[in-house]
Amino acid sequence: MDNETIPCPNCGSSLFTEKFCPNCGSANPVNYIDESLRVEPATVIHKSNSGSAKKLGVIAAIAVIGIVVAGFFANSYALGNLQFRVRDISDFDYASLSSKVQMDVCNPSAFPAGFDKFNAVIHYRGGDFANMSVNGGTVMPYQPARFDGRLELNAQTVSGLIVAFANAVAGQDTAYNEGDISMTMTVDAKILGVIPYSQTRDFTFSEFQQAMSLQQTAGYSC
Repeated sequence: MDNETIPCPNCGSSLFTEKFCPNCGSANPVNYIDESLRVEPATVIHKSNSGSAKKLGVIAAIAVIGIVVAGFFANSYALGNLQFRVRDISDFDYASLSSKVQMDVCNPSAFPAGFDKFNAVIHYRGGDFANMSVNGGTVMPYQPARFDGRLELNAQTVSGLIVAFANAVAGQDTAYNEGDISMTMTVDAKILGVIPYSQTRDFTFSEFQQAMSLQQTAGYSC
């Protein structure tokens, strides 16, 4: 087809692929595509977005670590500032030397605090005189909460202490001394519900009286 000619519709001259007849200027009745004007499709270069994904991953990881660290310190601070106060001791059982305990817990901080267990051991001359255990829970900011527990006395230590008190009342010499009595208080918790946390504090007898007495309310913030 490319080598065949067609006559010009006006003058009859042979035409190949010319747009116009060279003799009379009439238009070629056959439209030919000018190959020189062919437009090649543009090459699309796809940029890899793996770099952006890595940046987003790093930013997300840093944000998560920041949240965990902030939550750890906030929860630790709130736990360290909890205030405990015995509210009531009732239903003493002489057979087991135990009774029910109700404890008030105040959270004076701006962060929620949750603890699993409160335990207080009263020591007398190196032996355990009494053990108080209270199951915990969550205490909201600037709010009090009440928890139930149990107080158990050590029969052997109690009998020795009763004898010392009796001798003191009778005016006899006794080895009883308030300095022989102390208390260890332990609060067990899980920070952010996962990280184990334990805080232990030792009290002298006078500190114990001030911290746990029902009448002492000056240091109780709720």
